[in-house]
Amino acid sequence: LGNCHHNGKGTWQSYTEAAKWYREAAVQGNVDAQYKLGNCYKNGYGVEQSDEEATKWYRIAAEQEYEDAQCILNRISEKEEIEEKCVNIYIKIGADGKLFGHVTTKQIVEEFEAQTGIRLDKRKVSLPVEINALGVYIAVVDLHKEVKANLEINVLEK
Repeated sequence: LGNCHHNGKGTWQSYTEAAKWYREAAVQGNVDAQYKLGNCYKNGYGVEQSDEEATKWYRIAAEQEYEDAQCILNRISEKEEIEEKCVNIYIKIGADGKLFGHVTTKQIVEEFEAQTGIRLDKRKVSLPVEINALGVYIAVVDLHKEVKANLEINVLEK
C-alpha cells in the first residue's frame, strides 16, 4: 500500500499515507519498506525531513543485506568525509587582480586528491558559479541520486 500511495497507483497519491504504510511494514521487518521509509525521511516525503531518521532506517535495511541501503550508507559516509575537508587552489593573478582564465572542475578534483588522497570524478562535480576570482566557493559533488556533498574551495593567490 505504501508504494500505491507514493505513486498514486490505484488510489490517491499521498506521501503521508505512503510513509504511514511504509512504517507499518518496516517495523514488522519488511526490508524494502525500511529502505523506502529512509527515503521518505531523506526527502521529507510525508514526514518531517530528518537525515538522522533516514540513516537509521537505511542502517536497519543494510543490516539485512539490502544492497541499495548499503550503497546509500556508503555514499553518506563519503559525503561526511568530503564535507570535513576543503581544497586550496593557488593561482596566478594579473596586475588587475583577475585570474588568468577560470578554475575548472578538473583542477579542483586533481588538487583535492593531491591534498586529501580522496579521488573524485570531475563529471560528478558541479560549480554553481564560474570561479574567476579569489575567494571561497562551494562545489556540489553528486555521489548518489539521494546524496550530494558540498565541497569548499579556497582560491588563493600563488
